[in-house]
Amino acid sequence: MMFTRQLLLLICMVSRIYSTSLDMSDYQLYRYEGTGFHRFTRDNNTGNIYIGAENSLILLSDDFNYVSKVSTCANGDDCNNINKVLVIDYNNNSLISCGGGNHGGCEARSLSTLEMYDGTAVENIVGMGNLSAVGFISLINKKEKIINEPTLWIASIDSESAKSRMLATRRLDPSNPFAFIDDIKIQAAYNERDSIQYVTGFYHKEFNYFVSNRENQARISRICETGELSAFSEIFLRCVDSNFDYEIVQAMKVELIGSTLASALNLTVPQKVFFGVFTTEDLSNSALCMFTLNEIEEAFFKAINGCYTSGSPYVLGYVDGAECSENNVREELLKIYMCEGSNLRVKYSQGTLAESAYSQPVLQYANYMTSISVAVEENNTIAFLGTYHGKLIKVHIHNGSAAREYETLALDEGFPVRALSLLDATSTNLTILTENKLLKIRVESCTHYTSCSECVGLNDGGGDPYCGWCTLENRCSRLSECFTDAWIVSGSNKCISISGTAPEFLPITKWVNEKISLDITQLPSNQIYTCKLGGTAVKTHRLTGGQINLACDSFTQAPILQEGEVANYSLISVYSNLTGVDIVSTRFTFYNCSAIKSCYECVTSFDCDWCPLGHKCTHTESTPCGEKDITVKDDADCPRLVPQSKYPLLHSGKSKEIVIEASHLPIVTNYICVVDDDEANPIQATRNSNSSITCNSSMYKYSDEVQEKNITLKVAWNNSNYIDYQFIVTLYKCSVGQPDCSTCLSSLSTPPVYNCSWCNRGGCVYASDCVEADIPSSCPAPVVNEIVPNVLATSSDVEDVDHIQLNGTDLGKYVNEVEIDVGGKPCKIINESFVVGRSVSCCAPAFANEGQQWVNVTVAGQSTVVFDIPLNYQRPILSSISPAEGIMAGGTDVIIKGEKLNFETINVYINTSICGVESKNSTHIVCKTGAHETNACYEVTVTFGFVEKHVPDRFCYRANPKIFDYNPKKSINAGGRVITVYGSDFQYVQDARMRVTKGSDQFFYCNCKNKTASSMICDSPIISDSSSRRKRQATKGDELSVTFILDGLELNSAGLTYFPNPVYFNFTDKSVYNSFVDDDGFYLLKDSDTYFFLYGLDITLASDVEDVSVFIGETELTVIEIAMTHVKVQLSSEKYDATLVSAKHNNIHKVFGDIKYPGIDYIVMLIIICTLLVFIIIISIIAIRYKYRTSQIKNEVKNILLEMDELEKTVKDEARQAIADLTLGLTDLTEDLKGVGMPFLSHRDYACSMLFTGFEVIPDSVEIDERDEDQRENTALLKFSKLLMDRQFLLAFIRMINNNDQITIREKGNFASLLTVAMIVENKLEYLTDILEILLKEYIEDHMYSKKAKQVLIRNETVTEKLLSNWIALSMYNYLKFHAAFPLYLLYQAIKCRIQMGPVDAVTNFSTHSLSIDHILPSGIEGEEISLVVLLNDEDGEQIEVTVLTCDSISQVKTKLLDGMYKNRPFSARPKIDELDLEWRNGRNGHLVLNDRDNNSLRSGNWQKINTLTDFGVQNRSVVALIARKSVVNVDVQGDVVSPTSPYFSKGQGYQNVVLTEIQFDFQPEEGISYYHLVKDDDSAAPRDLRSEVRKEFKRGQTIQYKRKKMIKEVHFPRLVSTKETIQRYVDDMFKAIVKTPNNTHKVPLAIKYLFDLFDKEGGKHEVDSSILKTWKNHSFLARFWVPVITHPNFIFDIAQMRPVEVALDIISRTFLDSCSAVKIKFTKESPVNRLLYTKEIESYRKLVDSFYSSVSNMPDCNRKELVEELDIACQNFSGLFSKSSTLYHLYSYAEEHKAKLLKVLRDEVEVENNMADTLKEISDVLKTPKDKNGQMH
Repeated sequence: MMFTRQLLLLICMVSRIYSTSLDMSDYQLYRYEGTGFHRFTRDNNTGNIYIGAENSLILLSDDFNYVSKVSTCANGDDCNNINKVLVIDYNNNSLISCGGGNHGGCEARSLSTLEMYDGTAVENIVGMGNLSAVGFISLINKKEKIINEPTLWIASIDSESAKSRMLATRRLDPSNPFAFIDDIKIQAAYNERDSIQYVTGFYHKEFNYFVSNRENQARISRICETGELSAFSEIFLRCVDSNFDYEIVQAMKVELIGSTLASALNLTVPQKVFFGVFTTEDLSNSALCMFTLNEIEEAFFKAINGCYTSGSPYVLGYVDGAECSENNVREELLKIYMCEGSNLRVKYSQGTLAESAYSQPVLQYANYMTSISVAVEENNTIAFLGTYHGKLIKVHIHNGSAAREYETLALDEGFPVRALSLLDATSTNLTILTENKLLKIRVESCTHYTSCSECVGLNDGGGDPYCGWCTLENRCSRLSECFTDAWIVSGSNKCISISGTAPEFLPITKWVNEKISLDITQLPSNQIYTCKLGGTAVKTHRLTGGQINLACDSFTQAPILQEGEVANYSLISVYSNLTGVDIVSTRFTFYNCSAIKSCYECVTSFDCDWCPLGHKCTHTESTPCGEKDITVKDDADCPRLVPQSKYPLLHSGKSKEIVIEASHLPIVTNYICVVDDDEANPIQATRNSNSSITCNSSMYKYSDEVQEKNITLKVAWNNSNYIDYQFIVTLYKCSVGQPDCSTCLSSLSTPPVYNCSWCNRGGCVYASDCVEADIPSSCPAPVVNEIVPNVLATSSDVEDVDHIQLNGTDLGKYVNEVEIDVGGKPCKIINESFVVGRSVSCCAPAFANEGQQWVNVTVAGQSTVVFDIPLNYQRPILSSISPAEGIMAGGTDVIIKGEKLNFETINVYINTSICGVESKNSTHIVCKTGAHETNACYEVTVTFGFVEKHVPDRFCYRANPKIFDYNPKKSINAGGRVITVYGSDFQYVQDARMRVTKGSDQFFYCNCKNKTASSMICDSPIISDSSSRRKRQATKGDELSVTFILDGLELNSAGLTYFPNPVYFNFTDKSVYNSFVDDDGFYLLKDSDTYFFLYGLDITLASDVEDVSVFIGETELTVIEIAMTHVKVQLSSEKYDATLVSAKHNNIHKVFGDIKYPGIDYIVMLIIICTLLVFIIIISIIAIRYKYRTSQIKNEVKNILLEMDELEKTVKDEARQAIADLTLGLTDLTEDLKGVGMPFLSHRDYACSMLFTGFEVIPDSVEIDERDEDQRENTALLKFSKLLMDRQFLLAFIRMINNNDQITIREKGNFASLLTVAMIVENKLEYLTDILEILLKEYIEDHMYSKKAKQVLIRNETVTEKLLSNWIALSMYNYLKFHAAFPLYLLYQAIKCRIQMGPVDAVTNFSTHSLSIDHILPSGIEGEEISLVVLLNDEDGEQIEVTVLTCDSISQVKTKLLDGMYKNRPFSARPKIDELDLEWRNGRNGHLVLNDRDNNSLRSGNWQKINTLTDFGVQNRSVVALIARKSVVNVDVQGDVVSPTSPYFSKGQGYQNVVLTEIQFDFQPEEGISYYHLVKDDDSAAPRDLRSEVRKEFKRGQTIQYKRKKMIKEVHFPRLVSTKETIQRYVDDMFKAIVKTPNNTHKVPLAIKYLFDLFDKEGGKHEVDSSILKTWKNHSFLARFWVPVITHPNFIFDIAQMRPVEVALDIISRTFLDSCSAVKIKFTKESPVNRLLYTKEIESYRKLVDSFYSSVSNMPDCNRKELVEELDIACQNFSGLFSKSSTLYHLYSYAEEHKAKLLKVLRDEVEVENNMADTLKEISDVLKTPKDKNGQMH
C-alpha cells in the first residue's frame, strides 16, 4: 500500500509544471546567522526584529544589524529554555517571551534593550521542556463594553500536572504581570495528552483560533472574542484526495486572496482564506490546502448545534467539565447562543470526523513542508512554502484544486524552515527563519530573467507572477517598476518579436533603396518607433490595418562578404522613441549567389538559379545563362551523380572501367574523373548518355597497409566544373592481414567476395594470380609458439583454474575445428576470444596436486600437436599483509607475503575494492589499494586465476585526511622553504607529496615529512624560472596552484606565490659594504660590535628569519632580523680571525668572504664630545628666544580682545538672518522644485562631453560625414583598422604614445578618446576591455615597483588613465540615465533655486546664499522680492508670473523669465538672452526696453554700474514681455512677443557644452571701463578667478565702502550653514543614489564589478592593504567619474551651469572625496571653513561608501558572458554617432607623425614586426599626408 501511494505521488509530482531553481544571491537582501532559532517577530513601529532562540533573545535592526542579545536563563547559560511564545505588547511597549525553561515561565522585556522589567518573570505559564505551546494577544470584547487592555491567550500542555491547563487567558498589566483570568483544563484521566501538539494561534473576525494536532489528526479550535471559554469548540480539518490523507497540520495562516482566485472559489469579493500545510502521518509527503471562512464556520455550526441538540457524540471528552444537551433549539436562537454555551448547559463541543472541514490539495509535495506565507500581486495569489530540508517553494495558486510551482530556492540546506512572514506592507520582501539563519529576501528577482520568454514563462506554462515584460524598456520587472503601460503579464502566451521581414533576405548586389517591412507581434500601439538597420537609425513609418507593423527605409550599408562567403547577416532592431531602448531585434541575411559552386546548394538556397553550361549560380531576377544554356530552378533538375546503394569492390592494382549513374549531364565531351581530389592525374571519361558516364580503364591502387580503403571519384568537365555528389569505390588487398593459410581462407577474416586464395609460393593472393599447382588441398599443421600463463594454481574446489591462451599460426579457420586437452582433461574452448589462425583460449582444468601437465592441440581432425613446454601447477600460500590500514581514497602500497606467489594472473580484493597489483615475485605481492566508501576493516582476498585464497589478517580503511591550511604561502624559485601543512588524519598517509603547477604542463614536486595526525612538513619545490623581467616578477610574484597528493587522494589548496631568488653581495663588493670591508675584502668588526650585516636584494620577498642560516666557519650564528636589502646577524663572544662567512637561504648556499676584528678607533670618542657641547649651546639660545616671544604674545592678546568686541555684533546679526533664511528657505525651495524634469543629454552629446571636453580633435558625426572617399583611401583605412584589431600592434602603439615625451598630456588624452570611438564604431568594446585590463595591470605593476601604490590612477596623464575614464563613462550611461542622474539634477536645481532667492553679483558671481565662504556677499545688500507678470501672447493675453529681485541685473531677470517660461525644457531648446529684449509695458502704448547698460547708467571715473530693476523703478506685478531683439531700442516698432510656442525660437539654440562664463550681459564691454553690479573693490588683491578688470568693493546700499582690514569672512558662517541645511536632503539623496548598495532591484553595472575585482586580484598579488585597495577604487571610479559629473552636471544635462552653482557643487564634490578617503580625515579648527560644513555628515557618508564597496565585493563573480552583453549594450548606445573614416584618419595621424618610434617599439616588443611595418608603409603610401584636426587632407 505504501509503495502504491509513493508511486502515485511521484506521478503527481512529475506532472507538475517545471519550476526553476535559482541561487540565493539573486534574492538575498539581509542575513543573520546563529544557532537554535525557534521563532521571530517584528516591531511594526520601529522595524526592529526579535528572535526567540534556545536560551536567548536577539534584537536586530530592520536591516539585520546586530543590536543586542540577552540570556533567558534565570541561572547559568544553559537551561534548555526553548522559546515558545514571542509577541509584542504595544500597549505597554514590551516584548512578551515564554519558554520551556525557568519552570515554563514568561517575562516582559524592553523593546529597545531586551532588559527584563522588574517583577515580570512569572513561572508555570507554558509547559516545560519540549512540549508545545502557542500564544498571541487580542482584546476581550464583551457585548456591553470593550476591554481596552490587551489579553494574552496561551494554549499549552504540561504533562507533569495532574489536571493541567490546556488554555488560559492572562492580563498584561505591568503592575500585576500575567495575572490569571480564566482557563480550560484537561481531564486527569486523559492519557493521550502527549499527542497534543499546538501549531499556531490567531484572531480573525470575532473569534480566537487555535490550530493543533491531537491523536495524529489536524484540528482547529475557536473561542468567541467575548472571552467566554465555555463556548470553546473544536472541529477536524481534513486535507485529502482520492489517494492520500494528509492527517497532520504543520502550519496555518489566514490571508487575503486575489480576485482571480476569489472568482475561482465563487467568492463575490476577495476575502481572507485559511491556508494550511499538511503532511502524512509518516511525514514523507505533504500538501497545501485551503479552507474558506464559510467552510470553517459551517463545520463549527454543526459541532455546536450537535452539542445543543444531539448530546454526547459532540462532547469534547478530554476537557474537564465538558457537557452537551439534547435540547431542541431553533437555528436562529443557536446563532445567538453560540458564544454563551453555559447558559443552556452546554460546554466544550467538538465536531465529528464525518462533519470535518474538508479541502482538496492544491499542491502536493514529495517531502515535508513546514511553514507558509501568502501574498497577492496584481490579482494573483502566491504561496511561499518552507520545507524541512531548508528550501523555499514558490507557488502560484490558480483555483481550489490546482497550483503551479514556479521556483525553488535553497535557503539553509539540511535545516527546517521554521517561519515565513511578509512583514512589510508592500509585500516586497519575505523574512524567513531557519534553525540557524534569519534571512530577508526579495519575493521576486525579475532582473534575473533577461528575455521576454523567460520572464513571462512562454515555454513552461507561466513565469514569476510578480514579473512581466516591460516592453518599451526591454526588461523584466514588476508592474510598479515599469514606467510605461506596455507590460506583458506573466503567463501570457505571446512576447514581442519580429515574426517576419519583407523581403525575407536580399542579394548583396541589390540592397540599395530596398525598404524593409517588419511584422512585429505584441508591438504596443500609440507609440513612436525607429528602425535601426545595421546599427544605423533610419526613417520609419508605422502601418496599421495589416500584419506588417513598421516600414523602414533601406540599409545605409550592407555587411562585408569575404571571398567565397555565401551569406552574412546584419542586425535589424527597433527602439522606442519614448525610452530610447532597443525593444526587439532580428537578423537579416544578405547573400551572394555567385559564391555558390554547387547546383543543389544554389537552387535550394535563397532566390538563386543554376546555369549548367555556364556552371554558375545567379540571382533569380537576372538572366545570365547563355542562349544555349538552360536555367535550373529545382534540385531535381540539377546535373548530379546518382547516390549509391553500395560501393563496388576492386582489388588494388587492377585496371577496370567504372560506369557511374548520373542525371541531367550537360552535353559536353571533355569529361574527366578525379580520384581523391588528385586533379593533377585525371582519368578521361566518356558521357554515355544523359544518365550515365564511364571512367576509362585505369589502374586503381593504394599503398597503405590496410585491408580495405575507400576512394572517391568526382566527375568534372572543363577540368574544374564538378558535377554534384561523388562516387565511392572500395579497394582491397588479399595480402594484408592474412599471414597464414587459416586467416586467408576463413570467411571470418577474409570476405569471400574478395576472391582470395592461399598460394604456396605467394601466400594470400588474388585467386587469378596463383597457378592451380600452387594451391594446397588443406592448410598446414598448427604451430603453437607460446601458452600464457604457464603457471597455474592447484585446487580441488573449482572445475577450472584459469584461462590460458595459445598463440601461434594456422590454429584453425573456425573455432569449432579446434580441440585442446591438458594432462588428458579437456580444456573448454572460449569462443569469444578466438582469433582466426592466430590465437585460441580455453579454460584450464583443475588439478589437486602440484606438478607438470602437457597441452595437446588438434585442428580439423588432423594429427595432434603437443606443445613442448608443459603447464606448471603449484599451491600458493599467503601469510601476512603490511601495512594493515590506509586511507579510504586508496593509494596505499600493501605488501602481501607468502610462498609460491609468482603467478601470471593475480588479482587482490579488499572487500569489493580492487587493490591494483604493481609487482610480484615468489614471496611478495605489492598492490595499491583502491578507493572505498566505508571506514571499516575488511578481509583481503587474492585470486590466482579462478582460485581464491584469503590473507589471515584484515585491512582497515581509515578516514581520508583533510587539509585546513598551510603556511607560509610564498617561496623563492630555488625552493626549500619549510611549509607546515595543517589538517587531520595524516598518520594513515603512506606517501605525501606537494605538487606545484606552472602553466598547464609544468609540474614540480617535493616530498613531505614529519607527519603527525594533524600536521606535516613540506619543503617548497624548486621551479624553473624563465622570466627575464625581474623587476615585475619581484613586485607581484607568480601565484602557482598547489595540490597535495596523499596516497590516492589529491587535495587542491590555496596558491603558492613564487618570487625571484634573492641576490647576495660578496664582501669584495666595496660599493655595497663601503667602510665595513677593507681593500682585501675582509669584513671588519669592532670590539663593541654585537652584530654585523650581510647585504643583498629581494631578501624578504618570500622569506622570514627562519629561512636564513648564517655560519662563521662551522659555527651557526643567530639571525636577528632580515630586511629587503640586508640580514642582521648576532655575534657571539668568540673572536674570529680570517674566518669564512657563509649563509644558507632555503636551497641557496652563499659564501661571502672572511671576517676579522681591527683595532679600536678613538676618533669616534672625540666626535661625540664635540656634539654634546654644540647641543648645550643651542638649548641656551632657544631659552632666551622663548622669553622674548612670551612678552610679545601678551601684547597681541590685548589687541585681539578689542577686535573680538567689534565682531560680536556682526556675528549676532548674521546668525539671526541665517535662522530666518533657514526657516523660510526650506518651504520656498520645496515649492520651487515641484514638477522638475530631467533634460538628459543625447548619446552623442554625452559622448562628446565625457570623452572630448577640452580636446580640439573630435571625429565627424555620421550625419555630416558625406565625403566621397577614394577607394584606395578606404582600403588603406581598412588595413589600419585591422592593425588596430591586432592586440600586439595596439599595445605597442599605446605604449609608444604613453612613453613619448614629445606628445603632450592633452594629445595623449585626445588619442585615448579617438581610440575609444574607434572601438565603438567597430563594435569592439569587449576587445578594448581586454586591452585596458593588460594596460592597467602593467600600470599598477610599474607603480608598485616605484613604490607609488597610493598614486595609482590619481592623475589623468596617460593613455591608460584616459581610456579607463572613457570606458567607465560609456559603461555608466544607462545606469546614470535610469538610476543615478535624477537626484543629481534635483540637487543642481535646489542649489540654483536657493542661490536665486538672494542677491547674486552679476560681475563677481558672489551670492548671498553661497555655500563658499570665499564667494559670499556681505550682509546689507538690498534686494526685495517682487513678481513680474510675463506676457506670452498679445492676442489672448496668456501670461505667467515669475519671481525676481529688485537688485537683479536685466540679464539676470531675462534668465529667470526664460527659466519660468521654458521650465523643464533643455537649455538648447530655448533662445539666448542676447537674442531677446526685456520690454516693460505700462498701459496699451507704454513700451520700454530695459538693458543692462544705457545712457543713464551710473558712472564714476572708469567704473560703470550695471542697471537693476531698482534703477528703472519696476514695481511688483509689473507687466513685462520678452521680445525679439531690435536693432534700435525703444523705437516705436511693435516687437514679437516670445513664448515657448513662438515659431522663430521653437528650435532653440542647439546643444552646446556650455563653458562657464564669469560675466553674462546683453552688451559688449568697452575697453578701459570696469563694470560692477552690487559691489566693487579697489584692492589690488582680487581673487584669481575674476577677470582682471573686476575688483571687489562691498557696498551697503550704494554709498558705504567696505574696509576689509577689520572684516573676518568667517562671520558669514551661519549663512553658509543655512544654505547647507536648506539643500541637505538633496545632497543626501544624491550621495545615496551614487553609492546605493546593490541588490536584486538595483544592480551596479557589471563593468564596475569587473574593475573592482581586477583591483582586488592585483592588490592580492602585490599584498597591498585594504586602504590602498580602497584608494585605487576611489581614484578609478568615484573621483574619476563621479566627481567631474557632480562638479559639472552640464556634462550630462542640457543646462547652462551658473558659476555660483558650480562653486557650491565643487564644495559638495570635495565632501564626497573626503567621505571616500581610505583614511579617516581629522578636521580641526584650522581646517578650511568650507570643509568644516560637512564634518558631521562625512561619517555617515563614509559608511555608505564602505557599504557600497563591501556589497560590490560580495556580488557574485562577474560572469564573462553577462559582461560582454552589457558592453554590447553600451556599444550599441553610441554606435552610428561618429564617422569611422574620420576617426581612423585622426588616429592614423599619430602613427604617421611618430612612425619611427612606433616601428622601434614594434621591433622591440612584437615578433612579427616586418609584416606590420610593411602594412604601415602601404598605408602611408596612400595616406602620405595625415588629415588636419578637421579631418581634411593637406
